[in-house]
Amino acid sequence: MINQPAKDIGLVYTGTLTEAYFLKDQLEAQGIAAILRNDFSSSVMAGWVTPGAQNAVKLYVEKHEQGRSQRILDDYFADRNS
Repeated sequence: MINQPAKDIGLVYTGTLTEAYFLKDQLEAQGIAAILRNDFSSSVMAGWVTPGAQNAVKLYVEKHEQGRSQRILDDYFADRNS
C-alpha cells in the first residue's frame, strides 16, 4: 500500500511543517537521519486539501534510532514548555 511507511522506519513526530523542519535539523545535528512526509502539500498538489492536513506533517527515523530520537524530541518539548 502506498500510504504505509516502510517497516524499518518509525514515526517520531506529527505536527506543523515549520516545527517538523526544525526537529529534523535537530535530529540530523545529532547524526540521526530523518525524513518528512507532508500530507498537506501532497493534498494541495492533488487539487484537494484533507481536513486537518495543515498539521499532518510526519517525521520519521530509522527504527533503531527511534528511541534516541524520541528522547531528543521529548527533551526539546520539555524545555520549550518550561
